[in-house]
Amino acid sequence: MKNNAAALLALSTDDLAAFVPALSAGSSDCDTVSPYDVANALRAVVLQDGTDHAKLLYVAFDVLNRAFFGSMLPPATLLWTAPGSPRAYADHIPADEHGIRFRIRMSPSIKKYGAKFVLDVVLHEMVHAACAHFENASEPGYKGHGPKFAARCNAIGARLGLGEVSAKGRGGKPDCAQWPLNVRPLGYYGENDPRTVKTKGPDQGEPSSDGGKERKPSRADRLEAAIGEAIQLLDSGDSAAARAVLDAARKQ
Repeated sequence: MKNNAAALLALSTDDLAAFVPALSAGSSDCDTVSPYDVANALRAVVLQDGTDHAKLLYVAFDVLNRAFFGSMLPPATLLWTAPGSPRAYADHIPADEHGIRFRIRMSPSIKKYGAKFVLDVVLHEMVHAACAHFENASEPGYKGHGPKFAARCNAIGARLGLGEVSAKGRGGKPDCAQWPLNVRPLGYYGENDPRTVKTKGPDQGEPSSDGGKERKPSRADRLEAAIGEAIQLLDSGDSAAARAVLDAARKQ
């Protein structure tokens, strides 16, 4: 066994690649595999055996997909795990080296910032998914945060009463790379708002585009509030109440 392992480890990448055609030929179901099979399989496992926080990632994705993308985004692989950059709150990869499509990795460290913060981070990554899926646009020159990304942020932001953003902060607008976190008023995320310990920038705490007038909550607002309430109930151990809140939100 040890000799076999040593021989395997000694093989080069080219040597291993030579086995790929034979492997593919031996997979009778290869042609029927969907690029979203992993996402659907993981979703099923999470909903059955995952933690409440993992389950709520999928609930959040479904609610936001319906509210802002017409339920047209394909299934995504949602993971509470460290993103590629240690400084990132999350990241989105249209397709990784394993062939997994629309993988979103959420940093576990952001849970401490509260439900609203988590929801906004999920929404940001879903905009990346929308750009990749509907426009095949990765905008590498902007590290994914180009004019097409900004346009989608602004379309959603208009419905939420948020100020406009732009690619790289052009035109004096906030940079879309931090949307919607940088167009939410300070304190929006509650006492754990991570921005309250930082220097207030010119793009933070600005009045909404409706001139500061009270705006009737939209359906998306109500759904977002319901998910936030459910997460707080789960944190306090009241899973039955959390399910009731989510069930009521789905029927709205």
